[in-house]
Amino acid sequence: MSKRHIQGDSGGLFQVRSYVVLMITTNKTGMLFWVMLVWATSVVSDGLTGSCSYPTMGWWANLTACNNNPTYSYSPNDNNCHTFPINCQATCTNDQRMRLTSPSSPTGISCQASGGGATVPPLWSDEHHVCQLPNPGGGCGSGSVCIAKQGCVRQTGPQTCPSGWTQAVHTYQSAVDTRDCSNCTCASVSFCTGAKFTVYDDDNCAGGTNPNLDVAGSNCVSVQNLLDEWTGSYRAFAGTLGGSCQPMGGGQPTGSVTPSGAVTLCCR
Repeated sequence: MSKRHIQGDSGGLFQVRSYVVLMITTNKTGMLFWVMLVWATSVVSDGLTGSCSYPTMGWWANLTACNNNPTYSYSPNDNNCHTFPINCQATCTNDQRMRLTSPSSPTGISCQASGGGATVPPLWSDEHHVCQLPNPGGGCGSGSVCIAKQGCVRQTGPQTCPSGWTQAVHTYQSAVDTRDCSNCTCASVSFCTGAKFTVYDDDNCAGGTNPNLDVAGSNCVSVQNLLDEWTGSYRAFAGTLGGSCQPMGGGQPTGSVTPSGAVTLCCR
């Protein structure tokens, strides 16, 4: 076997073969060859959740318009049937007007984001398997050892290779990898539609001589014919929730890779 003389410690002589994994490599320029890229998969929302509050209603007694503050206000916060505490007794001689005084509003709105998981490229580009050469041959001068022509010199840390050893392989034995993505968030656009009060001619929200009347939107409704004969009732209806969730933020790369256990292999 052809041999060459080099200066070095016999404990640092290695030959590149397919044996036990001893160290993991970077590229041959000495720069880390892993790529610090982290990106998020598409962020989607699991849907808008929440509800709509019940509206409130005002009663302008003995008036023909819904101006200024109402005479009475009603805010049941439920869908039960309620009787009016007062009515026109036998006959409403004057007009009675009702209108919504506050709308149905979104409440407890939530947009739960999903997706956005980190996609992390491989930490290393290559693996190098090395094994230590058997005892070096004799016949060399003091301070020198003889090795096979295909051998490599192993040195701890980032080192400059001796003259003639042109293939420098800079490697690391391990690394701490904290690459990840920040949590994704969504924003909501929500609204409520269809809220109303229904006024009935009887005391149990079943209807009566006169048709039921809906009080909705900004309409000032005359209920004069429903509050006579000593009766009258109402039921509130919350609005229907509408809207959507839109991606707002997050999904940004975080963390880094910190390699350790640097080793330099100098080969021919």
